Amino acid sequence: MSDEEYQATQAILTEWVKVTGTMLGILDLDGFIARLARADTLGWVIDPTLAMRAADGVRQVDGVARLACTTLAALRKLAGLEVASRG
Repeated sequence: MSDEEYQATQAILTEWVKVTGTMLGILDLDGFIARLARADTLGWVIDPTLAMRAADGVRQVDGVARLACTTLAALRKLAGLEVASRG
């Protein structure tokens, strides 16, 4: 890798960290996760058959949302971002 390629890669990654951190920081991820958990719980009471069919998808969405929380924390630490979260 040349010096120019290295510098370009560093610049792109730095911008990606800023943009991704800003985008995730706008979201109320904790509120989303809490609401998803409530909906999942109610689903089992209201329609267990539908809840059973949706369970894998709900777990995947929950996993992505939790990964987004972890990613946001890591990006803020890495970049020193002070992105205000809603909620």
